[in-house]
Amino acid sequence: LILVALIIAGYIAVNWGVEQIQVEDLDFTTKKLYSLSEQTEERLKNLEDEITIQLINMGDYSYVIEYANKYQRASDKITVEEIDDLSSRLDLQTKYDIESTDNLIVVKNGEKEKTITTSDLYTYDYSTYESIDTTEEAITNAIMEVTIDEKPHIYVLSGKNYAQPESSLSIIANKLIDEANEIDLLDILTEGSVPDDCDCLIITTLKQDLADLERDKILEYINKGGKLLILT
Repeated sequence: LILVALIIAGYIAVNWGVEQIQVEDLDFTTKKLYSLSEQTEERLKNLEDEITIQLINMGDYSYVIEYANKYQRASDKITVEEIDDLSSRLDLQTKYDIESTDNLIVVKNGEKEKTITTSDLYTYDYSTYESIDTTEEAITNAIMEVTIDEKPHIYVLSGKNYAQPESSLSIIANKLIDEANEIDLLDILTEGSVPDDCDCLIITTLKQDLADLERDKILEYINKGGKLLILT
Protein backbone atom coordinates (compact mmCIF):
# COMPACT_ATOMS: atom_id res chain seq x y z
CA LEU A 1 0.00 0.00 0.00
CA ILE A 2 2.86 2.35 0.85
CA LEU A 3 4.54 1.59 -2.52
CA VAL A 4 1.29 2.26 -4.44
CA ALA A 5 0.79 5.50 -2.51
CA LEU A 6 4.35 6.60 -3.34
CA ILE A 7 3.87 5.82 -7.05
CA ILE A 8 0.62 7.81 -7.17
CA ALA A 9 2.19 10.72 -5.26
CA GLY A 10 5.20 10.68 -7.58
CA TYR A 11 2.95 10.69 -10.66
CA ILE A 12 0.97 13.67 -9.35
CA ALA A 13 4.17 15.53 -8.40
CA VAL A 14 5.78 15.01 -11.81
CA ASN A 15 2.64 16.18 -13.65
CA TRP A 16 2.32 19.24 -11.41
CA GLY A 17 5.99 20.09 -11.94
CA VAL A 18 5.74 19.80 -15.74
CA GLU A 19 2.68 22.08 -15.72
CA GLN A 20 4.48 24.69 -13.63
CA ILE A 21 7.55 24.91 -15.86
CA GLN A 22 5.40 24.77 -19.03
CA VAL A 23 7.47 22.22 -20.93
CA GLU A 24 6.72 22.64 -24.62
CA ASP A 25 5.07 19.75 -26.43
CA LEU A 26 7.37 18.01 -28.91
CA ASP A 27 6.17 18.20 -32.51
CA PHE A 28 7.09 15.08 -34.48
CA THR A 29 4.78 15.78 -37.45
CA THR A 30 6.56 16.02 -40.81
CA LYS A 31 5.21 19.49 -41.59
CA LYS A 32 5.54 20.75 -37.98
CA LEU A 33 1.79 21.35 -37.72
CA TYR A 34 1.96 22.22 -34.01
CA SER A 35 4.99 24.52 -34.12
CA LEU A 36 5.45 28.14 -35.14
CA SER A 37 6.46 28.42 -38.79
CA GLU A 38 9.90 29.59 -39.86
CA GLN A 39 8.32 32.77 -41.27
CA THR A 40 6.78 33.64 -37.90
CA GLU A 41 9.97 32.87 -35.98
CA GLU A 42 11.97 35.02 -38.42
CA ARG A 43 9.60 37.95 -37.88
CA LEU A 44 9.73 37.56 -34.11
CA LYS A 45 13.54 37.80 -34.19
CA ASN A 46 13.26 41.41 -35.38
CA LEU A 47 10.83 42.55 -32.67
CA GLU A 48 11.96 45.65 -30.82
CA ASP A 49 8.71 46.62 -29.07
CA GLU A 50 7.16 45.03 -26.01
CA ILE A 51 4.09 43.05 -27.12
CA THR A 52 1.28 41.78 -24.89
CA ILE A 53 -1.07 39.03 -26.05
CA GLN A 54 -4.16 39.39 -23.88
CA LEU A 55 -6.37 36.29 -23.75
CA ILE A 56 -9.87 37.16 -22.54
CA ASN A 57 -12.11 34.25 -21.49
CA MET A 58 -10.10 31.79 -23.58
CA GLY A 59 -10.24 28.98 -21.00
CA ASP A 60 -12.35 26.83 -23.33
CA TYR A 61 -9.77 27.27 -26.10
CA SER A 62 -6.75 25.59 -24.54
CA TYR A 63 -5.02 25.25 -27.93
CA VAL A 64 -5.10 29.05 -28.30
CA ILE A 65 -3.45 29.46 -24.90
CA GLU A 66 -0.81 26.91 -25.92
CA TYR A 67 -0.23 28.77 -29.18
CA ALA A 68 0.13 32.11 -27.40
CA ASN A 69 2.69 30.58 -25.05
CA LYS A 70 4.72 29.45 -28.09
CA TYR A 71 5.06 33.13 -29.03
CA GLN A 72 6.13 34.00 -25.50
CA ARG A 73 8.81 31.30 -25.59
CA ALA A 74 9.96 32.37 -29.05
CA SER A 75 10.57 36.01 -28.07
CA ASP A 76 11.39 37.72 -24.79
CA LYS A 77 9.55 40.76 -26.16
CA ILE A 78 6.19 38.98 -25.90
CA THR A 79 4.12 38.56 -22.74
CA VAL A 80 0.91 36.52 -22.45
CA GLU A 81 -1.78 37.79 -20.08
CA GLU A 82 -4.81 35.62 -19.29
CA ILE A 83 -8.05 37.21 -18.07
CA ASP A 84 -10.47 34.46 -17.06
CA ASP A 85 -13.05 36.46 -15.07
CA LEU A 86 -14.42 39.23 -17.24
CA SER A 87 -17.37 39.91 -14.93
CA SER A 88 -15.19 42.13 -12.75
CA ARG A 89 -13.60 43.94 -15.70
CA LEU A 90 -16.28 46.40 -16.77
CA ASP A 91 -13.53 48.52 -18.33
CA LEU A 92 -12.73 45.80 -20.87
CA GLN A 93 -16.40 45.04 -21.51
CA THR A 94 -17.00 48.70 -22.31
CA LYS A 95 -13.81 49.23 -24.31
CA TYR A 96 -14.33 46.22 -26.59
CA ASP A 97 -18.15 46.16 -26.48
CA ILE A 98 -18.29 42.57 -25.23
CA GLU A 99 -20.29 40.62 -22.65
CA SER A 100 -18.81 38.93 -19.58
CA THR A 101 -18.99 35.53 -21.34
CA ASP A 102 -17.45 36.61 -24.68
CA ASN A 103 -14.01 35.51 -25.90
CA LEU A 104 -11.41 37.84 -27.34
CA ILE A 105 -7.70 38.05 -28.10
CA VAL A 106 -6.05 41.48 -27.95
CA VAL A 107 -2.52 42.02 -29.25
CA LYS A 108 -1.11 45.24 -27.80
CA ASN A 109 1.93 47.44 -28.36
CA GLY A 110 1.58 50.54 -26.23
CA GLU A 111 -1.45 52.44 -27.57
CA LYS A 112 -1.65 50.29 -30.70
CA GLU A 113 -3.78 47.17 -30.52
CA LYS A 114 -5.49 44.61 -32.72
CA THR A 115 -8.43 42.46 -31.62
CA ILE A 116 -8.94 38.88 -32.82
CA THR A 117 -12.20 36.97 -32.41
CA THR A 118 -12.48 33.19 -32.36
CA SER A 119 -14.03 33.31 -35.86
CA ASP A 120 -10.73 34.79 -37.11
CA LEU A 121 -8.93 31.61 -36.06
CA TYR A 122 -10.25 29.41 -38.85
CA THR A 123 -11.45 29.49 -42.43
CA TYR A 124 -12.99 26.98 -44.84
CA ASP A 125 -11.83 25.20 -47.95
CA TYR A 126 -15.00 25.54 -50.01
CA SER A 127 -13.94 22.74 -52.35
CA THR A 128 -13.62 20.15 -49.57
CA TYR A 129 -15.73 21.91 -46.89
CA GLU A 130 -12.94 21.33 -44.41
CA SER A 131 -12.11 23.77 -41.64
CA ILE A 132 -8.59 25.24 -41.80
CA ASP A 133 -6.85 26.52 -38.67
CA THR A 134 -5.51 30.08 -39.10
CA THR A 135 -4.56 30.78 -35.45
CA GLU A 136 -0.89 31.40 -36.19
CA GLU A 137 -1.68 33.53 -39.21
CA ALA A 138 -4.09 35.70 -37.19
CA ILE A 139 -1.75 36.23 -34.22
CA THR A 140 1.36 36.84 -36.34
CA ASN A 141 -0.47 39.32 -38.59
CA ALA A 142 -1.77 41.14 -35.51
CA ILE A 143 1.76 41.43 -34.10
CA MET A 144 3.00 42.80 -37.43
CA GLU A 145 0.14 45.31 -37.61
CA VAL A 146 0.82 46.81 -34.17
CA THR A 147 4.60 47.00 -34.75
CA ILE A 148 4.79 48.22 -38.35
CA ASP A 149 5.49 51.95 -38.75
CA GLU A 150 4.05 52.34 -42.23
CA LYS A 151 1.67 49.91 -43.88
CA PRO A 152 2.30 48.92 -47.52
CA HIS A 153 -0.21 50.63 -49.83
CA ILE A 154 -1.83 48.36 -52.42
CA TYR A 155 -3.96 49.69 -55.27
CA VAL A 156 -6.47 47.74 -57.38
CA LEU A 157 -6.95 48.95 -60.96
CA SER A 158 -10.63 49.77 -61.55
CA GLY A 159 -12.84 50.98 -64.38
CA LYS A 160 -12.16 48.34 -67.02
CA ASN A 161 -12.59 45.08 -65.16
CA TYR A 162 -15.06 42.31 -65.95
CA ALA A 163 -16.20 42.35 -62.34
CA GLN A 164 -16.27 45.31 -59.98
CA PRO A 165 -13.18 44.98 -57.75
CA GLU A 166 -14.89 46.41 -54.67
CA SER A 167 -17.34 43.50 -54.62
CA SER A 168 -15.59 40.65 -56.42
CA LEU A 169 -12.31 41.12 -54.53
CA SER A 170 -13.83 41.83 -51.13
CA ILE A 171 -12.51 38.60 -49.55
CA ILE A 172 -8.99 39.13 -50.93
CA ALA A 173 -9.04 42.81 -49.90
CA ASN A 174 -10.06 41.93 -46.35
CA LYS A 175 -7.29 39.33 -46.12
CA LEU A 176 -4.74 41.88 -47.34
CA ILE A 177 -6.01 44.41 -44.79
CA ASP A 178 -5.68 41.75 -42.07
CA GLU A 179 -2.04 41.38 -43.09
CA ALA A 180 -1.32 45.05 -42.28
CA ASN A 181 -1.83 46.60 -45.73
CA GLU A 182 -3.83 49.59 -46.95
CA ILE A 183 -6.08 48.93 -49.96
CA ASP A 184 -7.53 51.47 -52.42
CA LEU A 185 -9.07 51.39 -55.89
CA LEU A 186 -7.24 53.23 -58.68
CA ASP A 187 -8.68 54.71 -61.88
CA ILE A 188 -5.59 55.93 -63.74
CA LEU A 189 -7.64 58.00 -66.22
CA THR A 190 -9.08 59.93 -63.27
CA GLU A 191 -5.91 60.14 -61.17
CA GLY A 192 -3.57 60.74 -64.10
CA SER A 193 -0.85 58.38 -62.84
CA VAL A 194 -0.01 55.53 -60.49
CA PRO A 195 0.45 57.14 -57.03
CA ASP A 196 3.98 57.39 -55.69
CA ASP A 197 2.99 55.46 -52.55
CA CYS A 198 1.84 52.41 -54.55
CA ASP A 199 3.74 49.37 -53.25
CA CYS A 200 1.82 46.94 -55.46
CA LEU A 201 -0.73 47.34 -58.24
CA ILE A 202 -3.33 44.59 -58.68
CA ILE A 203 -4.82 44.16 -62.16
CA THR A 204 -7.71 41.75 -62.68
CA THR A 205 -9.14 40.46 -65.98
CA LEU A 206 -9.91 43.42 -68.26
CA LYS A 207 -12.98 43.66 -70.47
CA GLN A 208 -11.35 46.24 -72.78
CA ASP A 209 -7.89 47.41 -73.74
CA LEU A 210 -6.01 49.90 -71.64
CA ALA A 211 -5.92 53.47 -72.94
CA ASP A 212 -2.53 54.82 -74.04
CA LEU A 213 -2.31 56.91 -70.86
CA GLU A 214 -3.03 53.90 -68.64
CA ARG A 215 -0.48 51.76 -70.50
CA ASP A 216 2.22 54.45 -70.34
CA LYS A 217 1.68 55.17 -66.64
CA ILE A 218 1.77 51.48 -65.73
CA LEU A 219 4.99 51.01 -67.74
CA GLU A 220 6.43 54.08 -66.03
CA TYR A 221 5.50 52.58 -62.65
CA ILE A 222 7.12 49.22 -63.58
CA ASN A 223 10.32 50.89 -64.80
CA LYS A 224 10.66 52.58 -61.42
CA GLY A 225 10.64 49.15 -59.76
CA GLY A 226 6.89 48.95 -59.13
CA LYS A 227 5.30 45.57 -58.42
CA LEU A 228 2.29 44.05 -60.21
CA LEU A 229 -0.08 41.28 -59.15
CA ILE A 230 -2.07 40.16 -62.19
CA LEU A 231 -5.16 38.00 -61.65
CA THR A 232 -7.11 36.37 -64.48
